[in-house]
Amino acid sequence: MMPPLCTAGYGLAIGSLSYFAGALYLFSINCVFIILATFAMVKYLHFSEFQFQDSGKAHKTKTIMTAIILLVIVPSIWSAFVMIRENRFEMEVEEFIRENKNLENGYIYDHVISPRKGGSVEIFIAGEPLTATEKTRLMESAGRHGIKESQMKFTEKAMYEASDNVSEKLVKGIYERTDSEITRRESRIRELEKELSIYKQEEIPYAQITKEIHNQYPDITNLYIGRGASVDSDSLKVNNGIMIVAGSDKPIKESIREKLENWLQIRLNDSTVTVITRTNKY
Repeated sequence: MMPPLCTAGYGLAIGSLSYFAGALYLFSINCVFIILATFAMVKYLHFSEFQFQDSGKAHKTKTIMTAIILLVIVPSIWSAFVMIRENRFEMEVEEFIRENKNLENGYIYDHVISPRKGGSVEIFIAGEPLTATEKTRLMESAGRHGIKESQMKFTEKAMYEASDNVSEKLVKGIYERTDSEITRRESRIRELEKELSIYKQEEIPYAQITKEIHNQYPDITNLYIGRGASVDSDSLKVNNGIMIVAGSDKPIKESIREKLENWLQIRLNDSTVTVITRTNKY
């Protein structure tokens, strides 16, 4: 109960009738709902009700109380409805601005929301004037957020007409946009560098491996080296690995194949290396 009374006193002190009336109205709402809560609790606990001796006076008292309650509650319900509508309008405008910050040949650097009387928003745009296509797109986007064309006002070419304060906001907005774009690109570059590093690590030195194998096993005349995957037909589990097919004019012994496979797993630092042998056919 004290905060509304303090605010009402502050309103009187500074001569603000709106502060005083608003705080007093809030105080009245608190009083009425305290009375209603007390009445409901008394009814729930089955306390004995005061009986008027005069039925006319009882009816008059109940009528006055009902009128007071309605006079307080109905405006408060309307006020709550208006407040919710204004908050929703502000939220939709903010979402609309976020979605359309970057235009085709310009940039929305500031906006002013006036939620009163149905709501309106003034949008400040830097850059080239809006084309008919761009304006139509913005209107369609606004419509999806429940914002009517009559509620929107575009201030274009603000870069040249703005005051010092607005110019400062414009420059700040441009810097923020640039910093954001640089950060995004740097992040993308780091991702690509990481992918490239992984790719380089997985790169197979085909020519060098072929030379080393041929030096150790002269009978092996050709190699097919590649990365691939084996897929289990039942579970569809995928296992990535390196497949090497060693071709020779003579059949290659199993012991040599195993030895070659073990050596390649160490040489390429990859335990997934699998060696398959085949006899060349001419």
